[in-house]
Amino acid sequence: MTLLALLACTTPVERAGPDLVLFTVDTLRHDTLGFAGHASAQTPNMDALAARGVVFEQATTPFPRTTPALASLLTGLRPAHHGSLEVGQPMTSGVPIAVSLQQAGWLGIAASGTPVAGPEQGLDQGFQVFISRQDPRASELVQLAIQATAELPPQQSIFLWVHVVDPHFPYLPQGASEGPCKELGEKVRDGAQKRGPMFANHGGVAADALEHCKELYAAEVSTADVALGELLDGLAAQGRDPIVALSSDHGEHFGEGGLFYEHGPLAHDAVVRIPMVVAGPGVGQHRDQGVARLEDLGVTMLVAAGLSGEGLDGVDLWPRLREELDVAQDAAAWVLSGSALHNVLTGFLTTGRQGRRVCTHGRRWSRCGKKQSFRFFDHIADPTLNTTGKPSPFDRADLEAQAAMWPPESARELLVRSADRSLRATPVATGGHQRHGDDALGAQLDALAAELQVKDWSSVQDDRVLEGLKAMGYVE
Repeated sequence: MTLLALLACTTPVERAGPDLVLFTVDTLRHDTLGFAGHASAQTPNMDALAARGVVFEQATTPFPRTTPALASLLTGLRPAHHGSLEVGQPMTSGVPIAVSLQQAGWLGIAASGTPVAGPEQGLDQGFQVFISRQDPRASELVQLAIQATAELPPQQSIFLWVHVVDPHFPYLPQGASEGPCKELGEKVRDGAQKRGPMFANHGGVAADALEHCKELYAAEVSTADVALGELLDGLAAQGRDPIVALSSDHGEHFGEGGLFYEHGPLAHDAVVRIPMVVAGPGVGQHRDQGVARLEDLGVTMLVAAGLSGEGLDGVDLWPRLREELDVAQDAAAWVLSGSALHNVLTGFLTTGRQGRRVCTHGRRWSRCGKKQSFRFFDHIADPTLNTTGKPSPFDRADLEAQAAMWPPESARELLVRSADRSLRATPVATGGHQRHGDDALGAQLDALAAELQVKDWSSVQDDRVLEGLKAMGYVE
């Protein structure tokens, strides 16, 4: 007898409350969907969901990489409070909403298409069934989720989370048209092209493929859209009418900030803004222009189940789902960037992951190595950091001081963003951050900075997770 069949035999038939569904799409830009105004988008299922629900047009992620963002969704907490501060890094605190729902009578089922959003990071807590795969097609993952729910009586309330990884780079949808992006993606997949130089557009290789990459990216978004339709149809066939939330962990750079097909080290709207739609019983039909955060969505799921979200960082969106309350005027999203993980991204103060090769970058010279063995490179003449050089004693001393000021993975951007203004802080070589934007948000930026007074920017050592990070392009 399968686990779900056993649960079906022993679970009470009284319905605890509405079925709750989270459908998240990895690396989904906010501006690539039909309901967001993209005229050529092939996203009929997402568009239909938006038409019968509430679209939060200013939704944001608290962290533009997978693990910390999804941990915030599943706990209602900002990254500083759940402890995952980089991709692959486990949560260290917080009670996931699935745990609270389980205690209240919901049965949790999750299906994740990436090992950086799974049991190794603690994201399985509260789910009686957790399906983990590495980079499956979206429809394949959805079918596994539908099969799992099919074993349950329809009276059993479920909390279902599905995280699909189409359209994470490389963009290689089935039937991909020939062109420079397909060729580039195949080279990356086969190890013939390193991701770091491509992210930085060395030799123009990424920019030359941009238009074709947008086409293939859109095709992968369409694949995710088809999977959403299959999921909703499958649940309807089981007699379920759930409250459904559609969102993403983060967006993707298409050249913004000088990055291509990458996300994480910049707190840029290309990756900070995400789609967010909620539809289902009790939900209105309108567009909301106020601040909405991914951590709010987790709290909203709790409240949908009749539970309390008090004490969490997220806020309940239900009054706005019913058009009973406008967003607070001083509301703002707090965002922490990731670190620059590829050493050839020499425009960042520090790059690389702890325990691996790390670099400190000045205006011309880079200091690279691990432990106490470091060499110097002229990244203007040698952007791939292959040939050692000899900086002046002054340049070397500056790099040594900068390395002491900014240990690996610690140089992060901070962003406070309201619906119509923002204030961003970028790290500077001599310490501290330089601010850009609306100083009226300064008090909130100060509070965010104070929240992040951490000493240990821990890295990931788990072998399976490291292999997943390599497959997803976060380490090479």
